[in-house]
Amino acid sequence: AVTARGDIREMFVRKFRRTTVALILGNFLAGFIYIGSIYATPNFLDARYCFNLRDNWAWTNWELEEDETAITTTPAITTNDTSISTYGCGFRVDSLFSTVIITLAELFSLPLLGSINYFHGRIGTGVAVSALTTLTSAVLVWCVGSTVLRMELFMWRCCTNALELFYWTYTPEVFPTFMRSVSFGVALVSFNVGSITAMVNVYVVGFVYSWRCLAVVNTCLAAVATAISLTFTTETANIRLDDFVEKPRDKDGID
Repeated sequence: AVTARGDIREMFVRKFRRTTVALILGNFLAGFIYIGSIYATPNFLDARYCFNLRDNWAWTNWELEEDETAITTTPAITTNDTSISTYGCGFRVDSLFSTVIITLAELFSLPLLGSINYFHGRIGTGVAVSALTTLTSAVLVWCVGSTVLRMELFMWRCCTNALELFYWTYTPEVFPTFMRSVSFGVALVSFNVGSITAMVNVYVVGFVYSWRCLAVVNTCLAAVATAISLTFTTETANIRLDDFVEKPRDKDGID
């Protein structure tokens, strides 16, 4: 019988060591890529990345009017055909686009993940969404135009969210019951560390260097996540949890 529960050392015994290391790294990269995509999407649009003079929507102009006592800000949203100026109340078109992209991508990632999982199982899903994330990140390296950029950002956000959902589904399933809580806790810490690192990465690489450099970094890390997903060997789809949890255990518990 198992006498110790919730001991993190149990994750690093010979039987679980490779899975543990792979899931810690995978959750770190999932947090890095997922949170990074949330922060990067509006900045890709705000920085006018891939935009040119032929785009329909022009940059949001902020006209400064100075008087004797203060400087007031008057927002003006312009297009090639129309100028919309609102005094004291305005919105940025790019912010609207980024909100729509992020919201719709969150919704579309669920059927994407579910359909892949239905046909290919958990391991196939991990490989597929990691590869799709790598592909959509790589496409962002090359600029085609603002309309294509919005489509690319939507697909990128959809894939990054599916990658995050995969790890949050697979991690608690792959470990037996007596160590599931501690293993998921370790994975969650790794995910949060990746999330914090992603915020720093977006501002340091994106603003200091260029948004193309940020796309290159995200592509390389997504490729590493794909390689990690190829190391998974335990399939948990369509397997009863009660049946699965006993398989990794020895007769007398953990060896």
